[in-house]
Amino acid sequence: MSHARNSTIAVLAGDKAALARAVAQVDSKKAQGRTFRLIAFAIPLLLVAITLIAQRWRTSPATALHEAFSPGIVIDVWRRQEDGGLTGISASLSLSGSSTSGGPAAPANTGTPVGQVPAAPLDDAVVALPTPFPQPFDTTMGNNFTSTSCATFFSAFTQSKGFRSCRSFGMLLANSHAWFSASRSATPAANVAGGMDTMNNLVWGTCHTNTARGECESTMAGLESQVRTECRQELTERHALAVAALVGFSNWRLYRDLGCIINQRTNTYCYLEALNSNDAEDAYLYSLPLGLDIRAPKPTCSKCSQQVMATLRDYATNATLPIARTYPVVQNATAQKCGQDYALPAIVVNAAGARAGVVSALVLLVAFFPLISLL
Repeated sequence: MSHARNSTIAVLAGDKAALARAVAQVDSKKAQGRTFRLIAFAIPLLLVAITLIAQRWRTSPATALHEAFSPGIVIDVWRRQEDGGLTGISASLSLSGSSTSGGPAAPANTGTPVGQVPAAPLDDAVVALPTPFPQPFDTTMGNNFTSTSCATFFSAFTQSKGFRSCRSFGMLLANSHAWFSASRSATPAANVAGGMDTMNNLVWGTCHTNTARGECESTMAGLESQVRTECRQELTERHALAVAALVGFSNWRLYRDLGCIINQRTNTYCYLEALNSNDAEDAYLYSLPLGLDIRAPKPTCSKCSQQVMATLRDYATNATLPIARTYPVVQNATAQKCGQDYALPAIVVNAAGARAGVVSALVLLVAFFPLISLL
């Protein structure tokens, strides 16, 4: 009898233990369910927060370049008028020998028919370049600087050998009367014999400088730092020349790459193909790095335009450059016309923005982890 009672008690004890284990498993599953639900709720919030952080840094760049090119500053690139008509630069600039030695000679005027684009000279060609080579700010700058330091800085850097020898494609494009005249002479509408050949040599000259690229990059970085100091008041007032210089210095590398793009199918400079086109949309792409508030151009979906967009995208990831603000609008319009893979979007990042985004994300995660661990 006693043995039977003990067996019954043991069975009941075993059932209670089993029941306890079952209850514990249920509680554990409930806790896991609550944890997963909280994580599922927290992750979207975290992603939204990171997105807002990214948007903040996209619209609020770390430097004054974007602010400098806010509405109100207009640098007229494509509509500037000149007093001398469509004679090109041949009347005012003499042609002389090369900037490099060796290789076959490339005369200034090879007689390329109007409406055609000549092949880009070889890297080691002896190219006849104008003397002096076109330079930015080659018209009268006037005496409308606010500070003496800025006026002195402009007078010094525009005449310095270090700056002039680097032949800034971007600054010539935006701020050189001689370059503009030569570019317009190269268009089919101008119908100037030899205009495209002259322009072909000029573009080659910006891509092949006696001064090494690395040295030019250092020079431009130094000038960018100087203009921020010497023209601080003018930049605050958004003085057109000071802003143009700042953007030109910061864009030197970008425009060096942009202006030297060659269409591998035709062996011609893409910039010249854009000038030669009856559709101005392709040429309009070259003004995007200036950061102006512009309409969205609709490129012709050519191979050259795709190469131009790819180069712009490489630099549009840098939030400190104006292209970071203008590229997304154009990329969207281009993708609609030419296909999503024609021009890919750029994810804008800079050192400060990236650090801020990571820190903010970590703060959110640290805030959520204690809450999760309590469940």
